[in-house]
Amino acid sequence: MGKKTVIYIGEEELQAVVYNTGRKKPEILFHHFAALPAGCVINGIIVNEEAFLDAIMKFRAGCRFRLEKADLIVDSSHIMVKAMAVPDRMKHKQFLYTARAELQAIDKKKESVYDYSEICPKNPEAKRDILCGGIRRDMVEQYMAIFRDAGIQIVGMDALLDCVVHMVEYIPFLCRRTIILCVLDGQNAISFLFSNGSYIMHSRNRLLAERKEGKAIRELIGRITTMCQFSQNQKEFDGVRAVYFFGLLKEEEPELAWLAESTHLKTENFSLRDYVEIKVPESIPFDRMAGILPSVLPTGRKKFNFAEAMKRKAVESVERAGMAGLVISSILAVFVVLLLTSASVVLGNKGREKDISRLHLYTEKEENLEEYERLLRLKKKIGQYEAEISQMEKIGEELSGNQQPDLETFNTIREQAGTISCINFQYSSEKGILSFSCYAENYHEIGRFVKELRETGVFSDVEYSGYTFDKSAGMYSFGISGSLKSRRGGMP
Repeated sequence: MGKKTVIYIGEEELQAVVYNTGRKKPEILFHHFAALPAGCVINGIIVNEEAFLDAIMKFRAGCRFRLEKADLIVDSSHIMVKAMAVPDRMKHKQFLYTARAELQAIDKKKESVYDYSEICPKNPEAKRDILCGGIRRDMVEQYMAIFRDAGIQIVGMDALLDCVVHMVEYIPFLCRRTIILCVLDGQNAISFLFSNGSYIMHSRNRLLAERKEGKAIRELIGRITTMCQFSQNQKEFDGVRAVYFFGLLKEEEPELAWLAESTHLKTENFSLRDYVEIKVPESIPFDRMAGILPSVLPTGRKKFNFAEAMKRKAVESVERAGMAGLVISSILAVFVVLLLTSASVVLGNKGREKDISRLHLYTEKEENLEEYERLLRLKKKIGQYEAEISQMEKIGEELSGNQQPDLETFNTIREQAGTISCINFQYSSEKGILSFSCYAENYHEIGRFVKELRETGVFSDVEYSGYTFDKSAGMYSFGISGSLKSRRGGMP
């Protein structure tokens, strides 16, 4: 029996548990929670590296257990997932190539690493056998680098969706049914559709109502109804029979009766209390651990490990070079050796040989290479900061003598935005127009946002470009442009 540590990153807090493996029912030995700074992580993307690193270091220092090596669970709409059937006689080494081929067709930039997860529902008629998974390479690099800087080695990296699929397979009363499973984590809600135990699709929502008020569940009825209609329209799927909630608060349980009456479906709240043993002095708040508990359930099948996929990516790059690259590199290596030897003989400088020897010894140590990589990352950041400072100075010169957007303007915009993300602000000093890009999870919010911006009194006119659905972000994107009032010289 061994011990294992897993970390889950939500948008509101960090979680870590230490549990015993090698047993039918996992036993949790320790757990730890810590809040994340607001806006530090959005949809699985780290938007403030310094604040995130500081939070991890404080998190590690506050743990009652040693946190030096762990698996990481990430939730993001940027993680590509596709369920598919594979031939019965296909070998495991072919699964990876199949997953890569399936996802590269929708990965336009080809900057992702890929892996697969085995699925084997207890229903023998289920057709889907594997999950194909892909995640942006820079996301994995960013996570692993920041945790490494905090003194934590990430040995495995899985997606929350993969963990939930295995959880449904593990729970007896869920594994063979056609259901909707809603996983609640803070203000995030992810709805999963399973048919006869097989994963079909999922959708995520950002809850606007406060969870503690018990009204947030009503926001999910539209998504639940859509999934029910989808399952009924597919001949190969059974109709949805029940909706289960994982991570429900006590204040929200009375809403289940209203939901059951509205959807004519069985609605229940379930917990993993019967499937996870607890060996800690204080009780574990199960309603806060919907994101991390599925990962501790035992499974004998392969799951996603994007940390290992990063290593395979490097190997694949070498393999693609082929024999031609190998011959060229060999010739160059021989040429360099001859050049160094000739220089040493002609000049008679034995000191160079010592320098070369010391250099070889230095590069053989892994910690030195990691330090070198860290310095390269810092150098890259410094270059980015210098470019941003130069751009800001240029903008400052252009805005000199003109009315500029002040902090109150941006605060007003963000107050009206609500759950809508506003980025890439640009200001034209000549026309007095402030423009920016927006992302919304629900297109119904766009009209409300534009209307309220027009009523703030900050702009004399507000226009928006119309929205489009960004598949890579899983959100609706649109642009806003507004003419600021009280610009010097009057409006053009």
